[in-house]
Amino acid sequence: NPSHEQLPGLIANNGEIAVAKRRQIARNLRWLRSFREDSDYRPGLTVDEARAREAILFAVTVFELLEVKDE
Repeated sequence: NPSHEQLPGLIANNGEIAVAKRRQIARNLRWLRSFREDSDYRPGLTVDEARAREAILFAVTVFELLEVKDE
């Protein structure tokens, strides 16, 4: 299995999804990882409501780009 660090690159460079979509997914995954690392490993940083909403937006965008439907 790929590491968290490798995942955006694998998505950006592989798959049947359009290149622009793959790049946007990879970019959003990098932001989401950064947000998670901030909340888990950087106790001096505050994860406020705005940042949490931004993370949700990035995650929703990834699902939309992957065309994942909630069933």
